[in-house]
Amino acid sequence: MVNLAICTVLCSMISIVMRLGRNRVSSTLNMMAVNYVTCILVAGALMGFGNPLSRTDGLGLALGMGLVNGFLYVASFLLLQYNIQKSGVVLASVYSRISLIVPLIGSIFLYHEIPTVCQWIGFAVCVVASVAMNEKDGSGGKFSLALPLLLLTDGAASITAKIFNEAGNPALSTNFLFYTFFAALLYCVIASIAQKQRPNGWDLLYGVLLGLPNYFTSHFLLKALSEVPAVVVYPTRGVASIALIALAGVLLFKERLSMRQWISIFAIAAALVLLNL
Repeated sequence: MVNLAICTVLCSMISIVMRLGRNRVSSTLNMMAVNYVTCILVAGALMGFGNPLSRTDGLGLALGMGLVNGFLYVASFLLLQYNIQKSGVVLASVYSRISLIVPLIGSIFLYHEIPTVCQWIGFAVCVVASVAMNEKDGSGGKFSLALPLLLLTDGAASITAKIFNEAGNPALSTNFLFYTFFAALLYCVIASIAQKQRPNGWDLLYGVLLGLPNYFTSHFLLKALSEVPAVVVYPTRGVASIALIALAGVLLFKERLSMRQWISIFAIAAALVLLNL
């Protein structure tokens, strides 16, 4: 559970860094590209800057899944940005947050990780509480087919780590992350060039600050998945990070939470207990 707790805290830090750079970064896409460069350098350092394509059993699977995972990372990010513009912050956030149902269903059908009654209740509370954390933005959100696509890509990016953990060589977990972030960087650069965006100094700074927790979130997620069932890992990481981000907003940014949001935080705490019974 220690690895899951570290993963959750680091996941929260990603959102906090993005919140800090919101008014300084000129291009979120460029910041993400620098973030992926940082992740690649960290993975390379952990591999000793050896040949990432050196022959090892299971290397092909790690490479293939890394390429797919990197695509899903960037696709879910671009779909989130698109849906925020087309359907509003609330609808986009809701579909992004409830994407945790994808790895849950995948874990049940692929790996027969059947939740207990308490865990089913905890999961239901997680979904309701995470949706309730959203405040109405007055944007008059409109449904589009890109919303369920966001849900699927976001969820697929999550379950990919579980699939690699089960089918891949555990000794190649760093290689898998290296390929993931290298592929994500390529896709991100292509998207950035297509949008004709140039990075500034803040993009570089916050990209590095984002990359460090981003890499280690994935690192500790893989470790957590080797210790704890996915039906516990994904809901716990998802909703606990939401609560931590909300509390960080109160402490660091002097934000005020509504009564509904405070109730949601307490509901999340109860859900975490149920998930881990």
